[in-house]
Amino acid sequence: MAPSKGVMLKKLPNVLQPLLRTLRMASQIPPPNIPGLFTGLKDTSAKTGTVELWYDTVFNNPETLNCHVHKVIHKKMSDGVAHEYLLFEIKFRDAGEYDSILIAERDMGDERESFVRGFSASQSCENKHRPYSSSFTSLSRFKAYDIIHNVTKPSPAYDKMAAELDKGYSLLTLSFGEIKPSVHELATLLRITSRNKPLYDAGCTQCFWFAATVFEALQRRFEGTVEDTNGHKRRGFHGVPIHIQDSVGEIHTEYEIARATWSEQRREQRFEDMRRELEHANQRADRAEEMIEMLRRQVREMGAEPRTS
Repeated sequence: MAPSKGVMLKKLPNVLQPLLRTLRMASQIPPPNIPGLFTGLKDTSAKTGTVELWYDTVFNNPETLNCHVHKVIHKKMSDGVAHEYLLFEIKFRDAGEYDSILIAERDMGDERESFVRGFSASQSCENKHRPYSSSFTSLSRFKAYDIIHNVTKPSPAYDKMAAELDKGYSLLTLSFGEIKPSVHELATLLRITSRNKPLYDAGCTQCFWFAATVFEALQRRFEGTVEDTNGHKRRGFHGVPIHIQDSVGEIHTEYEIARATWSEQRREQRFEDMRRELEHANQRADRAEEMIEMLRRQVREMGAEPRTS
């Protein structure tokens, strides 16, 4: 009995294994070229940027209207680090076997509140819920660092990310039905959330607040089905619950206003594009009419000339 292809492959020298993987990757159809969502098959790590930078990258790309979020997973680190974040599974209609995996999270920036001009305490925390404790002192007032990581699945970069994801576990999973948020809509929501509370407040608007607020806002706007895997393990910051309902309401209202404004601007832009196209069509028609009249004159002039034998 001849050995199987898998057995033969295992017998090849180790030095040939990377070469074979490279050849297989070279023969594959590449993932879509949509910056901010898909990475190249040769990339070994995810792309990372701030929410603001990611918004600028994807919002003006019309292809993101055709990329939709199918699932959102609220995850928690389990390696001793008190941290929560969101993982998004995104599909593009022409992506074939590829998905985009997106991670959104909030971290503490380097700038203290005193250096962040124009921000007040009320912008950072819902004061009526603030846990007054000596635990929240020097870490309480920093500018938030809201970041996005994106990667193509499957790819070597995703394999590297998956190894890090294995260090945490899922709290809640939100799956969408027929109504799925586009990446265009997700970008709007993430930027509004980031700007709504721009300060990292250790007792209120930290990673727990960011992840929970975006998750709840998506559920409110697009509904979907929630699977509670380990939701009871959400303890907030050092056991203090994080209150998000006021923030979710504000962000939902800001989101609806932003989307309505964008829709109106898009309608006006389409109208202006149609007006310009009509103007150009009229100009082309005028030039065509002039050409026809010129040809008619030439025909008349040629008909008036005596014919030569």
